[in-house]
Amino acid sequence: MQSDGLRRNGAKHPETLSSTKLRKHISTLSTVLNLKDNEMDILANFLGHDIRVHRQYYRLPEGTLQLAKVSKVLLALQQGRLADFKGMSLDQIQIDPNETTKKRSWTHAEVKAVENTLMTFIKSGKVPGKFDCIACITASPEALMERSWTAVKFYVKNRITALQRESARRIY
Repeated sequence: MQSDGLRRNGAKHPETLSSTKLRKHISTLSTVLNLKDNEMDILANFLGHDIRVHRQYYRLPEGTLQLAKVSKVLLALQQGRLADFKGMSLDQIQIDPNETTKKRSWTHAEVKAVENTLMTFIKSGKVPGKFDCIACITASPEALMERSWTAVKFYVKNRITALQRESARRIY
């Protein structure tokens, strides 16, 4: 006889649900987390598994882990972002494999267009809003056609930060 909870959960075949299958599913999916030994011990204990069995059956093969880690380096290289991860371990690097946009330096024309329109924001130390950034792009469409309003906003924010750092260095 099915309990009310199983009938209400929307399962097509609630009679096939069991705690054993759930524990196995959790263990199998946890392999992609590459848990440390103490973390794996905690998970196995929580699931009621013998840790020796858990380690034997629910660990990614070493080759798979190495391939995943090296893939991060290759993706960073392909995206032109390898320098962004300087000093980081392979475990610390997080890369979106779907990201294809590369950072572009601002051209002289782009910088001039932003400064002509938004210099008051830069000098005041105030970051412009979306409306102001769109107005800037609209004022110089040829120079800024490749830039989004968020790119303009962050350019101004970075200029403000650079000026603040320069000012702080002069004080000390």
